This record gives sequence, C-alpha cells and structure tokens, in this order.
Amino acid sequence: MLRAFAVLILVCACGALGPARAADAPEAAPGAPPGAHGRSYLIVPPENLSENRELYWLGEALLEGMERYMSWAGAEVATREERRSIEGDEMGLGPLSVPTIATRIKEAEELEVAKLVSGSFATSGETSRLATVTFSVLDVRQARRSSPAVVGPLPLDDLPSLQRAVGTKLLQIESLPLPGPDLPTPPASEADAPAYEARIKALLEEDPEKRSKYLLRAVEVDPDYFRARLDLAILQREAGEPGKALATLRAKPFRGDPTLSAQAERIAGEINLEAGDLTPAIEALRRSLSLKDDCSTHLTLARALIGRGDFQVAAAELELARRLDPQDPEIAEVQALLPPPTPPE
Repeated sequence: MLRAFAVLILVCACGALGPARAADAPEAAPGAPPGAHGRSYLIVPPENLSENRELYWLGEALLEGMERYMSWAGAEVATREERRSIEGDEMGLGPLSVPTIATRIKEAEELEVAKLVSGSFATSGETSRLATVTFSVLDVRQARRSSPAVVGPLPLDDLPSLQRAVGTKLLQIESLPLPGPDLPTPPASEADAPAYEARIKALLEEDPEKRSKYLLRAVEVDPDYFRARLDLAILQREAGEPGKALATLRAKPFRGDPTLSAQAERIAGEINLEAGDLTPAIEALRRSLSLKDDCSTHLTLARALIGRGDFQVAAAELELARRLDPQDPEIAEVQALLPPPTPPE
C-alpha cells in the first residue's frame, strides 16, 4: 500500500513527471503481427463526467473497445474477470464504483501489470449526443504518465467509430501496430446498438436476475449476438440450470469468432461431462480444441476419456496439456485418475 501512495505522490507532484517518451518503451517492429508484444496492461472504465447518469454503461463499452484493440495488437491485457476479482473480492468495490487513483494503482500492482490506462468521458451538443474521451497511460513501475490523449467529440450514435478512434489512439501512444493494408482492422462491436448496450448493462449488474433480463433482451433484439448468448449460458450454468445453458449454446451455431466458438464448445463439453454424457462431451471438447489449443480443455477432455475407459488417448491429452502449461495443478489430479502403466513382461 505504501508503494501505491508513493507512486501517487510522484504522479501528482507538479512538474515531477513529464509525459512518457516513446523511447521509454520498446517500439513495435514495423509490420509486426499481432501477438508480438508482451507488455501487460490494466485498462479501467473511463469515468462518466457528463450530466447524463443514464450513460453509466458507456465507460464499460469504451473499456471493451480499448481492450479489443490492445489484444488485437498482441498486448497482454488483464481480463474483466481478473479485474473484478480484485475489485470485488479483495477491495469490496461494486461494478459502478469510481475508485481513487491510489486504489487503481494498488489494483495494478495486485494484478502485476506494468501499465494502467484510465480516463474519463464527457458529452456535449444540443442533445448531449457527442462524446469526448480523455485518457492517459501510467507506467506503474517507472512512475511515468503519458500526456492526456483526447478523442472526440464524436457521435454516441456511432459507438463502433468511437471505440475505433479511442482504440487506435491508445495503440499510437504505446507505439503498437496500427490497422493498415498489411494488418486487418480489429473486429467492431458484434451487435447493433440496443443489443450491445443491453449486454454492457448486464456486465455492470450484480443481481443475477437483472443480469439475466438484460442478456435475454440482448439476445431477443439480436439472435446472432453470440457473445451475449454465451454470457447468458454462463449465467444459467452458474444458476444451476445446465439444461437451459446447453439449450442457449445450441440455439444457433457460433460463427465468425473462433475464440467465442471454442469457449462455447468447451462449456458445452463441461456440462455434458458433469451430466455423465461422455460421447457428446468428448465431441464438443474436440471441436473446442480444433478452434483453440488450450491446456484446461485438454485436461477436461482427458477426464472424459478416462470416464469412457480410453486411457491411452487420455494419457496423450494429458501430455498435450503438460506441454502447454507444465505448472497447471490439475495435471497431477488427472494423472492420478489414470491407471498405473503395465510393467513389461
């Protein structure tokens, strides 16, 4: 905690810090592909400084846009789940809390990230339908903060363009690859504005019933909004309704996003495994692995194969998991389920 306050004093001291220079961080190689950068970031929702309290969800939408662009460029970004775990479990903060900069720095230290991205947004215009976003990047370890970046005013009615402008500006500040002829543009928001807004509002709800209502609304407005459907299935599973969750996942095929599709298949496999339906579990888990190689999925598949008595294939899946993450504690648990090797005669 002392270190957090020390960094805060350094950041706030008048004239003590200048803007971070591009040379202070390793530059991206020209045309570097996504995945080439390992710097880690905590991005927090920009604070709502507008008079319109109904825009409380916009900060989370802007955060999601920045995360999407940073992940596309290959930067490691703390997930929302990791952030909420620290904020809720350790700090007792709700989804709509506005923590101090000292708390944010402490959060970054807890997550062991190198940089903190924070800011605010305000609205203007006759109907307050123009948004201006201001943010900066704080190097937590070096106590250096970038000059504030200002994006806008841009129309709120075109949220994908606002997310794109903010995401691109963040990439520029961090000298990361920008979309261009050789690098495709990161995907935009996956749904129309009403469905997207409903899902973002669900993320900020602590009451599971209200979250479910928002997600159901998002899926009703846009049945092809796969991320909302996946979130709904996860919520249904957590509520002890695996049958509903499986029906939600299977309502329509997941297309266009291999990561989402892999996650959906993995969850379907886990639900089937828990129900003792081994063949559909194995099929779903193999489909998940065909889309994304993942240690946890290999281990779950190994458990399903052991349940069916396919010990040799299960041992091969266990070895694949070990290669991906030899430190995973679940490896020893799955290994213990396998029968000991038969000694040679």
